[in-house]
Amino acid sequence: MPLPLEEKLKNLGQRIRLARLRRKLPMEILAQRASCSPVTLGKIENGDPTVSMGAYARVLFGMRLEKELDRLIETDLLGQHLTDAALINTRAPKRKTPKKTDAPSPAPSKTASPPASTKHPTNPSWV
Repeated sequence: MPLPLEEKLKNLGQRIRLARLRRKLPMEILAQRASCSPVTLGKIENGDPTVSMGAYARVLFGMRLEKELDRLIETDLLGQHLTDAALINTRAPKRKTPKKTDAPSPAPSKTASPPASTKHPTNPSWV
């Protein structure tokens, strides 16, 4: 196991032990609440990497600290940066524009009258 990871587990174990001692919980009582043996609890408090994550979670639950598990990967800054970088490098979809025809549109004639169903806005008699 990488040394930095071992140190993190030892620090976590120490924080769990301090939380237990602040609550004045004997190892036997917390182990019973966590459905594990006092030996396993001792391994957790020493940061033993062979103990399952479930055992750590049960110990936290036994001290009413289970909500702290939500904070384990609360913010994934590296993942966010990777995702944002991928999004920045992608192009937005092209907008669909109407096709232009090569032939010019016919100019309106000066003598043409509007369709029969349209009324002139200023002259109601014009139909």
